[in-house]
Formats: sequence, C-alpha cells, structure tokens
Amino acid sequence: MSLAGKFFSSMGCLGGLFIGCLMLSALGLSLWQGASQWLGHLRAPVASHGMPPRPAVYTPVSDGAGLLSTQDAAALGAKLQAFEHSSTTQLVVVTVPTLDGSDIADYAQKLYGNWGIGQRKNHNGLLVLVAAQEHEMRIQTGYGLEGAVPDAIAKRLITGVLTPAFKQEQYYAGLDALADQLIRLAQGETASFEPPAADERGPSLLLCVSMLMAGLLTWLLMERGTRGLWAWAIGIGAGATYESDSHSGSSSSDSSSNSWSSSDSSSDSSSSDSWGGGDSGGGGASGSW
Repeated sequence: MSLAGKFFSSMGCLGGLFIGCLMLSALGLSLWQGASQWLGHLRAPVASHGMPPRPAVYTPVSDGAGLLSTQDAAALGAKLQAFEHSSTTQLVVVTVPTLDGSDIADYAQKLYGNWGIGQRKNHNGLLVLVAAQEHEMRIQTGYGLEGAVPDAIAKRLITGVLTPAFKQEQYYAGLDALADQLIRLAQGETASFEPPAADERGPSLLLCVSMLMAGLLTWLLMERGTRGLWAWAIGIGAGATYESDSHSGSSSSDSSSNSWSSSDSSSDSSSSDSWGGGDSGGGGASGSW
C-alpha cells in the first residue's frame, strides 16, 4: 500500500470526512462563481425597447450585459462614486446585451441625455458604453469635458487600453484601467495609453480558507491524532461562545452611536444620490473588439 493509502487508512472515518470537506469546498467555490455571474445579469434590467431605464439614484456602474462579477462591479462603482464625491464629475459605465440595430454613437447620445449624466451647470459627465453582442464600445463626453477628453484621445484610450483587455475577456481590468485614465484626464493630468496588465488576482477567499482548513486538519491528525483534533474543535466552539457573550452587552450601546454616525455619513454622500442633468454634444469615440 502506498504512503498516501496508509495515511488515509489510519485516519479511518476522519479520512473520508477530510476528503468530503475538500470536495464540498470545491463545489461551494464553483457555485459561488456561477451565482456571481448569474446575479450580474439581474442587476440592471433592460427596458422592452432596448434602452436601459435610468436608475432612481446615481449609479456609476450598470452592468446589464453581465460582463462583470458582483465584486468587480462593486469595486469599480465605489471608485467612480468616490471620484464624483471629490469632483462632482459623473463617470458612468453601462453595458448592454445588444444595441438592437442602433448605431452605438446614436445609442450613447440618447442614453446620455435620458440619464442626465454630469452636472447641469458644468456638463461634466462621461459615459462608457459597451454592447456585448455587437462587441462595440464608446466613450461619450459631456460638453464640459470635450477639452479635457477630445475625440482623438478617447479613440486612443479605446484602441490602446480597452480593446486589448476585452479581446482577452478581461472586462473588469479594461474598464478599471480606462476609468483611471479618464479620471486623470478630467483632473487635467496626462493619460497613459498602455494596455492594463493581465488580471492575475489570486484564488478567492473561499478557496484560500478551504486550503488553510485542510492543511490544519491534516497537521492535527498527523501530530496529535483523533483526540487532539476533537480537543481543538471543542476549544474553538467554547471560544466562540465566550466571545459572543462578552460582546452582546456592548452591542446595544454601540448601536445608538452607529445610528448617529450613519445619519452623518448619509448627509455627506447626498451629493451622489441624484443625476446632475448634464448633456453631451455628441463628442467621443467608438471602437470594437
């Protein structure tokens, strides 16, 4: 019998439990990733005529085509929301399943006007539109940013930053890098037209925790045997119970202070709760991948 066979044979039922935990962890990871993609399709409903309805409040990322995971859409949205807070410039990313036969420039112009991107006084808005079925994208600029983001620069950003990433299906990497460069231009800085680095993010948190638990269980079984494993599990349970009891008394006192801080933060973020009513003169550039 091989060394691995002897090892799992010596563990008996716990060996089967160990293998089962690994299989459940892998299954859970697959289900989590699948659910993220599925929820992405539900996040921004499309109206019957193909034009997505404007969200009730300012929403910088509307992924109607489901190109982004839930986590990536939230990360990109947080960046654009923070930029709007600091500058009042509204940079909006919208993905749609299809243009329904429309020209992307006409579609972007109509969407921009219907949503009222940017402030009415300054017209400082930017729209990044992506059509999944047609494999087309467009940067639409507001009146007030045509000088900062001229058509030629918008075209270079599409061909140099967005297109290479989209050809590799790195949608978040491309949109995130494009957002960084558009923010730089809106602030009067110089943009880079280099393609984003390949998305080499490590394994998900769920997978990392599963691997860590599997390694810990293996070490406990080899070093301390079955009794050591059960003693460790009982200790963890007792510790969790103690922590729950010790914090239950302070949670009620903290809740009142949290309610005050919540009301204060809502007043700070009120500037980002509405669309500005800006308009575009048709400036921008289009491309495809």
